[in-house]
Amino acid sequence: MEYFSRVSPGKKQESLRVKMGSFENKMGQAGDSQQEAFRQRCRSAGLRITPQREAIFQALTGSVEHPTVDTVYQEVRRLMPHISFDTVNRTLNTLCEIGAAFVVPGTDNVRRFDGNLSDHQHFRCIKCKRIVDFHHGPFDNVPVPDVLAGRFIVMRKTVCLEGFCDQCTTNPMDNVTQTTSGNR
Repeated sequence: MEYFSRVSPGKKQESLRVKMGSFENKMGQAGDSQQEAFRQRCRSAGLRITPQREAIFQALTGSVEHPTVDTVYQEVRRLMPHISFDTVNRTLNTLCEIGAAFVVPGTDNVRRFDGNLSDHQHFRCIKCKRIVDFHHGPFDNVPVPDVLAGRFIVMRKTVCLEGFCDQCTTNPMDNVTQTTSGNR
């Protein structure tokens, strides 16, 4: 494992190995190809592969949700109690910059992150804020409009549908009234 290249030898190193090992088992270790892609992106960007970066990446990719910075921080902090919120926030932003994660688009005020780099789209419930991954092949090939193609470099195309999820659709008109009246 590359986790420990910077950790001083001794009990602390062994303790961290045990903690990281249990973290991997608990979170469900990111697939070998996904983990290797993460490491390659770090190397290509000139970033060291630190225990903190790996733990944050694993917390992100091991989540069944699209976690906020705080959610990732709380998960990583259980195993690395001295990690700071700022370190987690900066690391998630760095992961986005190097293409190892991204911020889920939408109109919510809280940034949510996604470590799933496979082709997929999102549905975001405007009532409960749940975000659901789905894949619809034709959305993978959304063309870049000519007005943009000549002037901009498009790095990523995303599709995010918004509406009411299956858990919030008991009476959609009640939801519309509640949602729109709360946004005034």
